[in-house]
Amino acid sequence: MKYAFIESSQVNLPTNRLCELLEVSRSGFYEWRARGDKKVNKRSFRREEIDHAVSTAFYMNKERYGAPRLTTELNSSGFNVALNTVASSLRRQNLCAKAGRKFKATTNSAHSLPIAPNLLEQNFSCNAVNEKWCGD
Repeated sequence: MKYAFIESSQVNLPTNRLCELLEVSRSGFYEWRARGDKKVNKRSFRREEIDHAVSTAFYMNKERYGAPRLTTELNSSGFNVALNTVASSLRRQNLCAKAGRKFKATTNSAHSLPIAPNLLEQNFSCNAVNEKWCGD
């Protein structure tokens, strides 16, 4: 960003003065200009590729996998990435794994309320059709 500003402002001020003001080295600016966008494009292309693979795996697993499990899944599918790379990709895309809900028991058997009597007493044999009915 600083180098692009220097390049656009060279008409008004000399390069060495702009580099001093922005606290960058002149050699770094000239190297950036000679390099062009070659390294940036390779890096940004790889970053986009990783972001796409991470988001696809994330949504395929119902948004429940975090960086460790996504890394394992991507590596097993042949897309080699490191844990920190996956974690930074998730942060960059603002993706956050849903936490699993804890089991909460809804039945409270320790109460003093009346309970329906058990009329069958586990005796399910009968002599005729429609003699005994049961349900939840």
